[in-house]
Amino acid sequence: MLVTFTTNAHADTTLFGDVALALLKMMGHSATVPGAILAADVPAALSRLTAAIESEKASSPVEDKMRMSRS
Repeated sequence: MLVTFTTNAHADTTLFGDVALALLKMMGHSATVPGAILAADVPAALSRLTAAIESEKASSPVEDKMRMSRS
C-alpha cells in the first residue's frame, strides 16, 4: 500500500504504507489512514511527531552500542 500526503502548500509526498502509518501513529492518530488532518490539528500533530523523533534519536545510540557489543 502507498499513502500520499497532499497539500496545496507543497508537492505531494508518497510513502510506503508501513512508514506512513508509523508517522501517523507518532502524530497521535490511529493505525488507520485518516481522510484528512485538519489545519487546526497540525500544530499538535507536529509537536507529537517532533517529540517522537527526538525520543527515537535519544534511544538509538544505546541500541547501537548493544548491537555492537553482541557482535
